[in-house]
Amino acid sequence: MIFLLQVIGFMLLASAMHATPARLRLARTKNASRIARAAGVGLLLLSFIALMRQERFGIALLTWFGLATFGAMLVLITLALTRLGAGSRR
Repeated sequence: MIFLLQVIGFMLLASAMHATPARLRLARTKNASRIARAAGVGLLLLSFIALMRQERFGIALLTWFGLATFGAMLVLITLALTRLGAGSRR
């Protein structure tokens, strides 16, 4: 569950970036970008709080950063593959 919250949080943060909506053919508005950024940060904080309640501080911190690394890599690979796929269709 914590990993899922982190992946969705990173996906929302990535969709709030300047170039990502154009690459994924999403509608880009300032309000949607602000909401996506706030929701992404909120989900990352929620995953951090949920993990802190389950484990001791040191273990929870290491686990959270480890899961965050894998979650960010998953989002990065997905964006890279969609960009490659979109480039081959043109």
